[in-house]
Amino acid sequence: MNQRNLLKHTRKEFFEHVMRVAILCDGDRSIGAGHFFRCSAVAYELLQHSSSVIFIIPSLALEALVEQSKFPYKLVPELFDNSIAAAERVLAELESAGVDRILLDSHRVTKTLLEIIQEKFLTIYFDDLLMYPYPVNILVNFHVDASIDDYQNLYRYSDTTIPRFLIGTEYFPLKRSSYQKVCLYKNRKHVGFFAGGSDPDHVTLRMLKYILKNKILFKYTLHVVVGKMNTDYEEVKSLCFRNHNIQLYYGLSDLSGIYKQIDLAISAAGITLYELAYYGVPSVVYSMVDNQKHTAIEFARRGLSINIGDSRTEPIFPRMFETVQKMLDNDMILKTMSKKGSQIVDGEGAKRISDIIFGG
Repeated sequence: MNQRNLLKHTRKEFFEHVMRVAILCDGDRSIGAGHFFRCSAVAYELLQHSSSVIFIIPSLALEALVEQSKFPYKLVPELFDNSIAAAERVLAELESAGVDRILLDSHRVTKTLLEIIQEKFLTIYFDDLLMYPYPVNILVNFHVDASIDDYQNLYRYSDTTIPRFLIGTEYFPLKRSSYQKVCLYKNRKHVGFFAGGSDPDHVTLRMLKYILKNKILFKYTLHVVVGKMNTDYEEVKSLCFRNHNIQLYYGLSDLSGIYKQIDLAISAAGITLYELAYYGVPSVVYSMVDNQKHTAIEFARRGLSINIGDSRTEPIFPRMFETVQKMLDNDMILKTMSKKGSQIVDGEGAKRISDIIFGG
């Protein structure tokens, strides 16, 4: 075989063995973009294995994020509909894409859909809720309070085959662009505010109105981060311009530049809270949806954050700014939280997950 034919044969053999992964990912203005961001972290790592990935998404709201990340995708509006017909349509899409493995991340996924998919593909599932014994091959729960015992109990009296469990913060999928830790400015002059990609409880807008109504004066700069799915952006922008101590950031896909500046964060108990822990940024945490409550409580129990409550039912804003000032005035609290946070997330979770997916 001459050199040209050998090269042609080698390339053909390589492309025939490229692993193809479909990522079925949820997200919209009511549930935010957390599912996408943790899946995209794994997707970037899969690309390092010379794998190919395709996102399959249910909503137009996710299109801008997927396109910004330059991942190929298909829009399937009925992706997480609870019907056999929808499941069969999804299966047809997966088969036409020629994929080998499925990474799935949605709270709306049904057992029926998982059973249909797992029958044909190796299936990996991100879980937060422990709702039922999931028929999957690999199950990931990176939350700080996740327990393998809870999952074993979930499967104990079920005919569903027990999957491989990837449990704990060592599997938190930090975005690849955030892997390098930074030196934080410990000058007590910068505080970050984060409410996730969509802020379904309008916490950002309500917080800014509270500041203006109560004429709160900061001794620090408040860095307010707003996601692309936030429907309050125009009003938020108008309110921010009325206070020279507030800096507004919109639609950032990588928040590491903000983490470099801040000494303390106010954050919803989503994936941002784990990123803050990785960077050693102390935090004041609140919950705005049911599945964030357990994270906020556990972070506080471990001394990783101070929990000020649920934005839907509790008066969090007075607590928020009182707590922030007390923390900024106590160097020991800041240092202790920073150290504890950086110890629970090491930034290698996405790589660990992708290595296991690739090894299959």
